[in-house]
Amino acid sequence: MLKREILDIDLLRELQKDNIWWNEGKIPQEFDKPFYRSDFYKYIEHLDSKDIQVIIGPRRVGKTILIYQIIKYLINKKKVDPKRIIYLDLGKPYLDFDIGGIIPSMRIFEESILKQDFSKLKNTERVYVFIDEVQKEKKWADNLESFRSRHYSLSFFVTGSAGTEIDKKASESLVGRATYRYILPLKFKDIVRKELGYNEKKIGEIKEVCKIFKKAVETQDVKMLYDYIFKELFTTTLTSDFEIKMKDILMDYLLKGGYPEFYDESKSINWYVMAKRMRDDYFERILSRDIVETFNINKPDILRKLYILVGFDTGNLSNFSHYSSLIGTRKNTITDYFEYLKKSFLLSSSEKFHIKKRPRGEQKKVYVCDIGMRNAVLGVNKKDFGTPEAMFGLLVETIVHNHCKRLKYKLHPTEEFDLHYWKDKSGKEVDVILDLKDILLPIEVKYSERITEDDKIGLKSFMQSFSKKSNFGILITKKDFFLDKNIIGIPLWLFLLIC
Repeated sequence: MLKREILDIDLLRELQKDNIWWNEGKIPQEFDKPFYRSDFYKYIEHLDSKDIQVIIGPRRVGKTILIYQIIKYLINKKKVDPKRIIYLDLGKPYLDFDIGGIIPSMRIFEESILKQDFSKLKNTERVYVFIDEVQKEKKWADNLESFRSRHYSLSFFVTGSAGTEIDKKASESLVGRATYRYILPLKFKDIVRKELGYNEKKIGEIKEVCKIFKKAVETQDVKMLYDYIFKELFTTTLTSDFEIKMKDILMDYLLKGGYPEFYDESKSINWYVMAKRMRDDYFERILSRDIVETFNINKPDILRKLYILVGFDTGNLSNFSHYSSLIGTRKNTITDYFEYLKKSFLLSSSEKFHIKKRPRGEQKKVYVCDIGMRNAVLGVNKKDFGTPEAMFGLLVETIVHNHCKRLKYKLHPTEEFDLHYWKDKSGKEVDVILDLKDILLPIEVKYSERITEDDKIGLKSFMQSFSKKSNFGILITKKDFFLDKNIIGIPLWLFLLIC
């Protein structure tokens, strides 16, 4: 039987491999990416928080890169001693057993690298602990709480891919002691920043419009928003060249979605190769590992078929009975598996809006969470766009839906991300309703060459029905910018930049 001393030496050796800054003072080159997603700037504001920062998101969206960028920031900008930073990847084999994991790794770090008791750390000697794939350790929440409860000068940032398992474990041990943040595929705004050379100033012209948009929603003053966009953007700041670039990037985004690797390698690898990798590696791994292991299911093929059906159906009302018939299983199974796919950040849905409690049995609208993943799994390429035009419109609505989740959080920060659609008895409908507690913001998508009066009927009807809370609506267009009483038309590319 191996002696504990030998196992400790092996664990220290493995930790040194993953924490090269202890000796070299810098992060590994392969993780030193020049592009910083907008989430990064929010996370560095909480580096010294007493709460455990829990970052949840799907595979391959950049959680590990984000951690390394924060570590680089600590070393280069904050001038933190590299030996006061530890990174653990719980997905690696050497941390799978009792010899590894959080407690043994922290002990080895404390004794061999820090060479100082955690209990004796001063506030100016804070230690930063980053843990990747935290859900791999069953008692991770209890183990972290054992450090946090002693009020050591430690900051914890943990990430995980299985959102539900993380929530369940943390809710038991970390109530009121953890802050949850979600990292999702890149927004259109991030891709614009990335594609325009990582230069924040290149889209500085439209940053102020985000603040004006929020103020307009809060005051229900649509004319203020229109006047600002018209005067400050379309007549002075925005050039036709900038708008053309936005539309080109938008078409790319409609194909690739928001997974960073689709853009990191796009110049050297074609879409077919990237899509095959996304489909055969990432997508299948999420099904066979994240979902099967987390929810203890034994029919991954149903998950696969259900995702494909929703991929074709994205933006439409669900029909779980039809899905169950096509797949050959019970409706209850479809309902359960749909929830597993939602909790794994592959699918999303929207409930019908009601002021009072929602009646049971009403259909949901279903969406994929990332259009690029959907296109990769279904084998879609750019040549397929526009055939038929109605399907292309639903893809646009899907992107709008996913961006509106982030917009809702920006306008009304809560842990409630649910969106709604609206439809009255006569058939008038609105694609997205943002319920901001005291304000209802209706958003309709009409991605067509020409906007007609009929395109505004749903918005008008909704605002008449809920006039106390809804005083202006947004019509997302292909190219038109206009103000018609209390309805503002905003081109898709500009709306996505606002989100």
